[in-house]
Amino acid sequence: FPKPYSLTFDKDRGTFPTYDELEQMRPGLTKDDIYKILGRPHYDEGMFGVREWDYLFHFHTPGVEADPANKSGVDGITTCQYKVVFDKHKFARSFYWNPVFPEDAACPPPAPKAEPQVIIREVEPTRSKIRQ
Repeated sequence: FPKPYSLTFDKDRGTFPTYDELEQMRPGLTKDDIYKILGRPHYDEGMFGVREWDYLFHFHTPGVEADPANKSGVDGITTCQYKVVFDKHKFARSFYWNPVFPEDAACPPPAPKAEPQVIIREVEPTRSKIRQ
């Protein structure tokens, strides 16, 4: 993996992918497919015969202190590198994660669980008229 904050693109910041985007990643995707899903790789991979793309991803994770190497200094962010390796026919074959901060982070961190929503609705009692 390249040095984490030596990005060529995105001004050394990286991006925040969605879990939906990450779930779309699978072997057999083309470079065009991955570009549409994740965008351009964040590091300069060269011009010809490129067989890997590297990304720097951030995830909102409450309780994580600020990464001292990250210029933003924002708490609650887990940072991971993501590598896509292509075969000789330019199809994605392998995907790798590397935790950056915290060093022992799960990459990607578990998706936040949606809390069940309770909807309370007032219902007016109906009064039926009884014939006498």
